[in-house]
Amino acid sequence: MAGAYKVRAALNMIRALGPENLERGLVLTSSGNFAQAFALAARMFEVPIVVVMMDRTSPFKVEAARGYGAEVVFCGDDALARQPTAERLAAESGMTVIDT
Repeated sequence: MAGAYKVRAALNMIRALGPENLERGLVLTSSGNFAQAFALAARMFEVPIVVVMMDRTSPFKVEAARGYGAEVVFCGDDALARQPTAERLAAESGMTVIDT
């Protein structure tokens, strides 16, 4: 399971967003445990979530995030491409960007 302290942080961030943001869904960048924590927290709130990851992310971490209900979008191997990809996805879909 995702680390407990990360899940608590994700739950607190989601609670603070308000219903209008949650209805739109969430998009964030993470290539690790925070992706899993947010995916689990989003599932608990029944909120759609997209996680932007680099292509070289561990397949274990990718599948773990998917297992908690996240849609995973890859952005290549440039870490600096993650945030612009998240912002583009949010603009296209109307989702709320979470800055991790």
